[in-house]
Amino acid sequence: MLTKADLEQLGKVVRKVVKEEVEAESKNIKDDLEHEIKTANLHIRNSIHELGDRIKNLEIRQSSVELELKGLEKI
Repeated sequence: MLTKADLEQLGKVVRKVVKEEVEAESKNIKDDLEHEIKTANLHIRNSIHELGDRIKNLEIRQSSVELELKGLEKI
């Protein structure tokens, strides 16, 4: 039969093992989240870049239309 000292020692070992497992799992979760954040950041930056290109194309079209309208106004 286990003595009180044995149970206390067993409790210490169990707490240590649980703590190590929790710390290891926490680190894995943190690493996964960091990776997800970096990936999301890249996607967002890429989307912003694509939107910037679309805006530039719209500005070019607008300028072209304005020039055509000015030409028609002179007629």
